[in-house]
Amino acid sequence: MTGIGTPISHKIHPLPIAQSPDCKGKRAGRSLVPWRSRVRRGHDILAGMNKPVRLAVESVPETLFTAREYLRMHDAGAFTDMNVELVRGELRKMMSGGFSHGALNARLIAKLITAYSATDRCLAVDLMIGIGPLTIRGADIAVVLPDVPSSGPVPPDRVVLIVEVSVTTLGTDLGEKQAEYATAGVPDYWVADVEARVMHVMRSPEGDRYAERFVVAFEQPLAVPGTAETIVVA
Repeated sequence: MTGIGTPISHKIHPLPIAQSPDCKGKRAGRSLVPWRSRVRRGHDILAGMNKPVRLAVESVPETLFTAREYLRMHDAGAFTDMNVELVRGELRKMMSGGFSHGALNARLIAKLITAYSATDRCLAVDLMIGIGPLTIRGADIAVVLPDVPSSGPVPPDRVVLIVEVSVTTLGTDLGEKQAEYATAGVPDYWVADVEARVMHVMRSPEGDRYAERFVVAFEQPLAVPGTAETIVVA
């Protein structure tokens, strides 16, 4: 018996290894991999572990809202404290405009009300325009026919004129919105560039663009579609 701290003597008996001119390392009738091969294999394993691996990731389908779902959320009060558009199935929050936006919006409304006073056309601000099953835009100013629905988005074929007032949204208003309104068949589309003090006037939609496009300075008379009237924005 050995006590704590008593050294234990071990006698190691190496196993006999048969030496062969063909292969070194046969022990007790079992084939052994030579030590150099074992080292090389270890390096190969480590190298393989360090190689980048491409993981198979399942594709997740994009979730889009339909116009019907958007309207249900709208009617339930989901957007009570914000302005939200539906653009190709995505919800986009719109920031409220500053004073320059609101002031020009008010002036245009007043001038257009006067210009259309002798007609049956109706005017509205922040009006929902339905453009297909996945898009509902909010127009700053819209002139529409009198038989539009009292609630919900207005179909584009009942729209006479849409006006967008641009302070920070000029690229969107002249880009994707222009394409959407043209594709939907809105006959006249204006974009008021507050900074440059010009009105971009677009008429005669063809596909996703307007065949007639020109720019009118705020100080110059601008013909009002559907009437014999003109307005001066400034």
